[in-house]
Amino acid sequence: MTKHQDAIRILNKCQKFLTSCRQEAISISKDPHVLQWQEVNIDSFMEIITALGLPITLRQTRDKYPAMAKELLASVTSQDNSINNLLADVKHGGQNEKSILAQAKQINRHCQTITPFLKKLQSCRGDLQQASITLKENLSMHTLLPIARGQVTGKKRGLLESGYEVYLTITQDQNTDIETTTLVNMYSFFERAAAGQKKVAEYERPSLPPIAMGMVEQYLYLCQEGFSQVKLLIDLMNTLFAREFKNFNTLQHNIKALKERNVTDILSNVPQISEELSACLRNFSAKKFLLQELSKAEVLLENCEDFFIGLKNYFIPYLHTEISKGNSILNPHTLAISRSKSYFKGLIGMWRVIRMMLFSFSGNPIISQKQLEEKLHQGLADCHMFYSQETNNASALQQYIASIFEELSSPFPGAELTNLFHKSLFTYSAILQKVFIRYRPTREDEDIKAATLGRLSSKIEIATDSLQKYQEKSEKMMK
Repeated sequence: MTKHQDAIRILNKCQKFLTSCRQEAISISKDPHVLQWQEVNIDSFMEIITALGLPITLRQTRDKYPAMAKELLASVTSQDNSINNLLADVKHGGQNEKSILAQAKQINRHCQTITPFLKKLQSCRGDLQQASITLKENLSMHTLLPIARGQVTGKKRGLLESGYEVYLTITQDQNTDIETTTLVNMYSFFERAAAGQKKVAEYERPSLPPIAMGMVEQYLYLCQEGFSQVKLLIDLMNTLFAREFKNFNTLQHNIKALKERNVTDILSNVPQISEELSACLRNFSAKKFLLQELSKAEVLLENCEDFFIGLKNYFIPYLHTEISKGNSILNPHTLAISRSKSYFKGLIGMWRVIRMMLFSFSGNPIISQKQLEEKLHQGLADCHMFYSQETNNASALQQYIASIFEELSSPFPGAELTNLFHKSLFTYSAILQKVFIRYRPTREDEDIKAATLGRLSSKIEIATDSLQKYQEKSEKMMK
């Protein structure tokens, strides 16, 4: 028997190969991912199958694999029988060694022809398994939407499309196809508003006189308020659409639960769950009018962004430069010089000098034009509470004004000079405001609209107030 060892070695190898082929064929035939497709009437679900991204060749793949498995098993059985017969001849010595070896090699060649056939069967199984996976992975609101659209016509179709636009505008879902539309999601407004607030907060303030810096801070605060109102509106929209989002979340839960079922149940339930999607989206449409406030918020957001750029890149540097100039109207020293000269000018000025000299005989101090100029300059340059938002600011401002000339007797010249400083303070503030209101960025910059900062600040103030009133009204209605 040892003289047939080469043939026996070949036959044993072939037997192992055929055993593995038989096991693989049986495994494929019993694979639940494969068997479940046998129960599906694919032709009746072809529209759904296509919408969910499954290959259109799915039915052909499903139909051919049972016959392929049967043919493979028949080939395996045939070659297995040939091996057993040849081994029997070897055992009983019915054939010579050369003939036995030739037949063993022939069987081996037949076995090799089974390998490509097995790979095709495995490919079919892979396609059917992947189809099951793809079906469940692709089952979502976005793949069900075309089906839902096909289920309705006329007014209902219009409401569905309108509701879908509302949903895309207000959803936080990052997997939407909003990038394929002209719609803008409200959370992009929220992100821009938050970024704007951060920029204003982190902006490094320049060195300016307190009163000038106070005015700048006032407008930076206006900017912050505008950004804040945009964010508050987004939060309000979430509240106003709470019921619609709750229904939508229930739908998403149902879709998730459906993915756990077999393909027949999934395909059978797609029409029903698509109808539920359609109903959810039509409910969003009923509140489309609320998006009008989002349009206003978008304009406010753009104005706030442009306003901050105008302040930071143009007006504040201009203000800093002008205040540093010796003869600029924005330099508080310029106003101090003008007011001190006017105070001692002409007959009235001479009379004031004489009166102060007469009062000095009683020990009251007098003040020269140069001293008055310095006092006014210092008072204008150091006043930090003019634009303060503190509740006791008015009282603190009056105390500050009174302190500038407190060492002088009243009513003359102390009260008179205190009144002069009071008027000078408000005059300097008016000059700052006038320059601000009329200021228009002079450089060509696409980021800045052709509007004065005064105009932009008015728009922001009006829009911010409008949004705040809308939110207050909405909150009252919800109580």
